[in-house]
Amino acid sequence: MEKIITHVSNIHLKKSLFKNAQFILFAGSGAMGCPGNVVVITYGGSIFQGNYCYDDIKYEKLLRAIPILNDLENGAFNNENDASNGWNLQYLGAGNVLLIRDDAYEEFKKLTEKVEYAEDYDQIWFDTAWSIIEKQNKGKHPIVTKTDEELELTKHFGRPMDEDGQRYKEKKEKDPVKVNRITITPKLIHENGTPGGTIRTNSGFFSDHRSYMAELWYSEETTCVTYYFPVDDPVTGIIPKDKKIIKKYLINEEKLRKHETHYLDVSVLKKENGIEIYSVTVAVACEDDRYCEAYL
Repeated sequence: MEKIITHVSNIHLKKSLFKNAQFILFAGSGAMGCPGNVVVITYGGSIFQGNYCYDDIKYEKLLRAIPILNDLENGAFNNENDASNGWNLQYLGAGNVLLIRDDAYEEFKKLTEKVEYAEDYDQIWFDTAWSIIEKQNKGKHPIVTKTDEELELTKHFGRPMDEDGQRYKEKKEKDPVKVNRITITPKLIHENGTPGGTIRTNSGFFSDHRSYMAELWYSEETTCVTYYFPVDDPVTGIIPKDKKIIKKYLINEEKLRKHETHYLDVSVLKKENGIEIYSVTVAVACEDDRYCEAYL
């Protein structure tokens, strides 16, 4: 998994963005290193970072957006093994603490069982947490493991992380040709040529570098758009055959609009060598009735 970090400010601080938080680094205002630093890693691997001392973040709003920080502020953690609120505390030394959600705590402690001093956790906590994130997300597409809010913010403001895990680096697009991926072509989809009624086609790559082809077509007074894309991908994993998830995926790829009614028909085309391709047809209009927008 690629580490994508998104810098957050007051405008982004909402409970819904952090509801799947699994690891939270919190530095007190007098902490050594980077006072006021907050890093949140979600179950799906979203990384959010902000600073309530130096950035446009109000401390009170931060506590409302991440309620577990109120427990930390109010001394609810009596010791490092207190999981009564669903979270566990690991002290990192010098005013820095790490909050670990119950479902990751046992694995985290197992991976760090040889660590003797608190300050040593500070050097390894991120890589340890990330190894857990990668393990639980293996073979799963982000559209399944991340919330709509995570996907939206990361897509527009996320940047790859440097090797030190803290700073942004220039965002570079992956070259999909360098990975053993399926490329969707008209010949692969239509062995006997493009069917009649086809008005226009387009092809390219989605933001996860998955190849796709879109066809606008007309039949019996109904206008539709059909999207073809691989079910599985060697990098980003399988998209489950679930209409809600596939709809969410197409909305995230800006092919459909979020608040419109969508009539979807989903099927799987089976090709040679075990290749499976989604065929997702969206009804756009029938006679004078328009249902939704669907972009090629």
